[in-house]
Amino acid sequence: MKLKYQVLVQIHGFNKPAAGAPLQTVKVWGECESVEAAQAFAAQFPKSVRVHGTRLYLMDGSLVGGVSFEANFRSNKTTGEANEASFKRVRNFVKACDKIGVELVRDMSFLNSIDCDIRSI
Repeated sequence: MKLKYQVLVQIHGFNKPAAGAPLQTVKVWGECESVEAAQAFAAQFPKSVRVHGTRLYLMDGSLVGGVSFEANFRSNKTTGEANEASFKRVRNFVKACDKIGVELVRDMSFLNSIDCDIRSI
């Protein structure tokens, strides 16, 4: 199975991301033929990684299964400079993908997407 991913950075307005802008989010998604297949696929990942199998409605109104993973890197009062737990979750997610044979494909379609390999996070 192939999963698409985006590495997003914080931007202001409609400007392109500035060099060195802080990482904000990693989003990964994919489609399965059914909700049950998506849930079975998501169950292959460790629970600590938090991969979800859900319903996904396509533009034509048809229902398929969706697989999703998201990690937010924004810091808060507890995490200080960066959310280290999210970095660890991304690394564990990549390891799990390698183990079960999932191909991760970069998607640059969002304005705040950056050209960053998920394996380098």
